[in-house]
Amino acid sequence: VTLVILYKYILDVLGIGSLGIWSVVLAITSLSNIGQFGLSGSVIKFVAKYLARNEFEKVEQVLKTAFSAVSVILFFSLIVIYYPSVWILGEIIPEDSLEIAISLLPFALASMWLGSVSSIFLSGLDGCQRVDVRSLIMILAVLLFTVLAINLIPKYGLIGLAYAQILQNIFILITGWLFIRKELSILTLLPIGWNYSLFIEMIRYGINFQIGTLAIMFLDPVTKMLMTKFGGLGATGFFEMANKM
Repeated sequence: VTLVILYKYILDVLGIGSLGIWSVVLAITSLSNIGQFGLSGSVIKFVAKYLARNEFEKVEQVLKTAFSAVSVILFFSLIVIYYPSVWILGEIIPEDSLEIAISLLPFALASMWLGSVSSIFLSGLDGCQRVDVRSLIMILAVLLFTVLAINLIPKYGLIGLAYAQILQNIFILITGWLFIRKELSILTLLPIGWNYSLFIEMIRYGINFQIGTLAIMFLDPVTKMLMTKFGGLGATGFFEMANKM
């Protein structure tokens, strides 16, 4: 329901081309998720594993190590991907829309970082068998995004949509951490820590997990880049809506 309301609003106010621009920029930056090495998937397994053994200290170390690793690795991955992303946008985005696309790129990168980091806590909730809580967070986040977008787009245009997405991911990050702390009362206030042996163990599992999803990760950005190059931003905007639905 929120997608129908939101996309109808975006089409009326910004037009299908603007939706296509935002969709392409997000798709390109999503390739940085390769830098996660599948750690968010590893968290589900290892949290569940150590909870079953009542090794609560290990559960805390899993979450803190994954959070610290993804935060740092992805931060540098996004810095590295910035200039190649500018080049790709220059190759596929029409010249009259290129300036706004490049101006959106830093917001998309920030949104990607926040979304990837917050996924660690959502995976932790999955490992605690609290998919209901994860779903509640995501439902509230979608509702918040819709309200924010409708209020920010008239004032800031397409950049308002970027602001809404960043605020949505901040909400997911904070609520995800609060709920995982509620489930695991041993967790300290700041989710920062490091356990080298656990990190290596999670990476070994996560890389295998990542290989299995690599083709799916490339599907969205590659499709959108080809559609933008050969079909235009309007076609990409319609694909974005159809794919989401």
